[in-house]
Amino acid sequence: MRWRPCLVWLAVLLLAVACSSSGEEPLPTLLNQMGFEQAPAPHEGELVYKKPLEGITLWVSLPQGLGQAPGPVLMIKAAGPGGALSPATDQALATSSEVAELVEAASRGAYPPKALAEVFRVAQEAAAQPPFNGALITSPKQGYALRVPHTKGHLQLVLLTRQAATAKGNDK
Repeated sequence: MRWRPCLVWLAVLLLAVACSSSGEEPLPTLLNQMGFEQAPAPHEGELVYKKPLEGITLWVSLPQGLGQAPGPVLMIKAAGPGGALSPATDQALATSSEVAELVEAASRGAYPPKALAEVFRVAQEAAAQPPFNGALITSPKQGYALRVPHTKGHLQLVLLTRQAATAKGNDK
């Protein structure tokens, strides 16, 4: 019978730990789990990861502070034998499950794969129109916005930004 209070205490402690954990994987941990390897970063405090795919390499940059403040949270680029602006890199950015999973995790669910696919569809349509340069920028969604710039008719990158706190009700 003396074990019962200990077991109850242990159960309460485990429940408290389970409730306090966010359930979200930190992005560096998620990148490692997805097979990305860390690469040298051009700026102190920035983290850069890369992962080779079929003829293309995905590059992920996490800014200093890992996106905890308003501003950049995650930047994803693709590069291949033809450089960073090619149909193959467009395809890698727009259809890669790695890109979709990272954007969904970094945006805390604001941009699930289906929503991201729609953003890429519209971005590719915009890239195909003269002057073939510009950017698709989404309205903030749950505090996050996406920017997909395009040059010479090809997608350059995907940039997820955290928006500054907005007035209640403006950010849905």
